[in-house]
Amino acid sequence: MRIGIAISVYDKAAEVATNVNIIRNHWDYKDVFISVCCNHQETYEKLKDLDIDSLCLGEDYPVYGKPDLRLRQYDCIKKSLTGAAKNSDYVFHWHGDAYCLDSDSLLDLIGEMKSNGYLISARGVWKNYKAFRGESKAPYGEVDDHFFCIKSDHLISSKMYNDDDQVERIR
Repeated sequence: MRIGIAISVYDKAAEVATNVNIIRNHWDYKDVFISVCCNHQETYEKLKDLDIDSLCLGEDYPVYGKPDLRLRQYDCIKKSLTGAAKNSDYVFHWHGDAYCLDSDSLLDLIGEMKSNGYLISARGVWKNYKAFRGESKAPYGEVDDHFFCIKSDHLISSKMYNDDDQVERIR
């Protein structure tokens, strides 16, 4: 089984280098495909020398407010996830400045997903989302974009990241 690691980043090259070092040199589990999307040209150039399996340049949308920032983040998450999903069985996402120090925790989560037939595992505000954020803030609930896992073939077959209407909603 191959694990995909999707990392999205804007301008934190040193943090991505630390992630790659941890994954490649300190994890016990070695069958890992690293996919990184970076929305910042200068940082992207720095990342080219790292041991990354798939590196792509995301859209560097200008940011005038939070919706613009979310659009840029969404683009980067989408591209890093889809790059990893094409080359793995399960894919995890986190931002460049977050770290997973032990591959065993990821394997444990995959084992739980398999045994329960889960396609996605994420933390978020589920049943209480209206009380937590208010109905207008998160009308459908929300999940945290750090440390979530998706079964790769589900990500691809569901086309969850192929819908341009999602981008319009984020705007």
